[in-house]
Amino acid sequence: VQVFSDEVGVPKPHPRIFRAALEPLGVDPAQALHVGDLLHTDVAGARSFCMASVRIRALHDDPSALPEADFVVDSHAELRTLFGMD
Repeated sequence: VQVFSDEVGVPKPHPRIFRAALEPLGVDPAQALHVGDLLHTDVAGARSFCMASVRIRALHDDPSALPEADFVVDSHAELRTLFGMD
């Protein structure tokens, strides 16, 4: 599911954007996984909403600044391996 901040009216890490992704599906945050590349908006936002997260490493982010994601990959292609889809 993709949700865009301009459609929801708030940017990540605001919880409303994560809620907008999950509510239509009837999914509890504890059963969801957020994939993103930024620690501040993606990883911290997901954590604050009780979601697990996968961080796709990015050069423009400081990994020492915030808590690390539950999983870390170097590319979108690695997501298939992470989820056992290879």
